[in-house]
Amino acid sequence: MHNLMVTSDGENYFHRSLFPPFKHPRINEGRKDIDIITESSRLKSHEKYYNLMLGYVYPGFWYLEYRILVATLDYFWDSNFVNLFTMNGAAFRSDLIERLFRVAPIRNAVAHDRYVSFIDSNELHGLLQMINRVMKSELIVNFEQIVLNPLEDNRKELIGVGEEIINKINVFEVLPEGLVRSFKILSEACLIQLGKNGSSREIFEAVEIFRQYNAFPRTPGGSDNIRNFTLEKGIPGKIRSFTNRIGGLGGY
Repeated sequence: MHNLMVTSDGENYFHRSLFPPFKHPRINEGRKDIDIITESSRLKSHEKYYNLMLGYVYPGFWYLEYRILVATLDYFWDSNFVNLFTMNGAAFRSDLIERLFRVAPIRNAVAHDRYVSFIDSNELHGLLQMINRVMKSELIVNFEQIVLNPLEDNRKELIGVGEEIINKINVFEVLPEGLVRSFKILSEACLIQLGKNGSSREIFEAVEIFRQYNAFPRTPGGSDNIRNFTLEKGIPGKIRSFTNRIGGLGGY
């Protein structure tokens, strides 16, 4: 949800003009307004004192209680989240929202390290697989690096991935999907650890350029077209500039 909003409205999308207070029948039986801007700010202030990850600034959605997040997805589906999934019919939406609400107790049990039955575990795992299958791949980000790896390790790895991408581009090789995904994940992780919003247009534009680069046919006479494209876009220089800034060599 965060990544989609960044691509459509920029990094400072989390405000009331896009997410005004609303009511939802599954939250307090629809009797009370849900103000996610205020709620996110309140929980963020609370976490300032109790979270071990002090110093990290997460996007506003990260601080919302799970059921409020699902209600937000449902209520603002047409206005803000219609392009989140590859499927978008009314039946799909209804089924997804129902399943997301249904697993709330299971999700809470997992979050609080309580016992989860085999059946409940399978239901949660099945929903996760379905979401991964239908969500647009460019919007899926794994934030494990944020909580597991020190910033300096992420910086070094990102610079290494950037150089590997440059080396492949210099000889017109197709960029493996995993390599592009590593670039995106590490960039997201580093920016959050640096106190920036995790997703930036710069990252999304880079991934889109990589996609366009990969789309060129690798034929005997096709290298000239690829070379002209990389020169026109200035790909190697932009990658090195971006990774060096994150790496601290040029400041971010």
